[in-house]
Amino acid sequence: MSEIECSGEMKFDMSKSEILLETLTNLLKKTHEYFIDTTTTLMHHDLAHDIPASKVKVTLQNGKYACKQVGRIQRKQESQESTITAEAICATETLDDPSVMLEMMGYKTISSVTKTGSLWITESGTKVFLYSNQQFSFVCIICVCLSSDIDEAFGNIRELFQQISQKVNN
Repeated sequence: MSEIECSGEMKFDMSKSEILLETLTNLLKKTHEYFIDTTTTLMHHDLAHDIPASKVKVTLQNGKYACKQVGRIQRKQESQESTITAEAICATETLDDPSVMLEMMGYKTISSVTKTGSLWITESGTKVFLYSNQQFSFVCIICVCLSSDIDEAFGNIRELFQQISQKVNN
């Protein structure tokens, strides 16, 4: 297993699949943008955001890439911090069930999920987004410690994956 801390311009020096590298790089950058967009969208401009890029972590496990980013959002009025975490993993095979990749990320196997399109919701309420095409799969887990709904944000992530898929297939 190799681990890389990323900050600023995220570049990788690994002799692995170029598709996975490019995809994961785009995902990390989009994840960072997602945090900022989420801050604005969910809290209606009431939050100040500080999401350091240095919190991005990339791990290579069994030939598969995983990434995790943690961001803190500070609520101005109450001076309280809420933590947002986003984790993602991509694999070289296509998966119909995210449980295998979730286990790689340290999560217990999902015993029960509700599937709405490509969005899975675990019993604990954690939302899991699964995207697959003929060449690779993504699992994206986003936990937001706020009461607001984040389905719209998942729509943005789904759009990103579709763009990546088109680029890869072209």
